[in-house]
This record gives sequence, structure tokens and C-alpha cells, in this order.
Amino acid sequence: MERRHHKRKPLTMPVELLVAEACLLGASRDVGPEGLSLAIPSVRVKFSPSTLLDTPVTIRVAQQELGACLKWYTLDESDFLLGLEVANRDRASWLAIVTRPA
Repeated sequence: MERRHHKRKPLTMPVELLVAEACLLGASRDVGPEGLSLAIPSVRVKFSPSTLLDTPVTIRVAQQELGACLKWYTLDESDFLLGLEVANRDRASWLAIVTRPA
């Protein structure tokens, strides 16, 4: 998801990033129709996010597993901020999650 995407909105929800036998718990910072930015404390990350750029990963949100791809990352204070684009095949499920009433 592009960082400057005009349809993004702030929404915090727990999200698990499943990558290489690891499950990293983080929280979304904002979401859009194509993906989200995910904040994960940097002390939990035991790999360089640059090794995962444009690599398929899995996210678990609202008890559903969705395919995604890491598009960008940055270090924000003590957190890694990861830009994840949800896979096309899972977009309908993703939109249902982010548009449901709280």
C-alpha cells in the first residue's frame, strides 16, 4: 500500500504477521482498500525487513488469514512500520474486515 494513498484512514486493530516460522504481533496504524501500515516493536523483529520486500507473507486479522506482500518499511521511533498490500484474491475479505462497524 502506498504511504500517500488518499483512501487510507486511521484504524488500530491487532494484526499478526506470519513470516518464516515466526508470528509477530503488531497493530495497524492505518488501513486502506488495498492494505495497511503495521507497527511492530523493533525488538521483536529478528530479521531485516529489506529481505522481505516484495515477498509474499501472511497476515492474521479478525480470525482470518490473508495473503499480503511487504511493499515498504521504515523505522518509527522504536517500531518498524511496515506497508503491506493485501493479495488480490483476499481483497474482498479484507474490505469486509475494515468496513464492518466497530
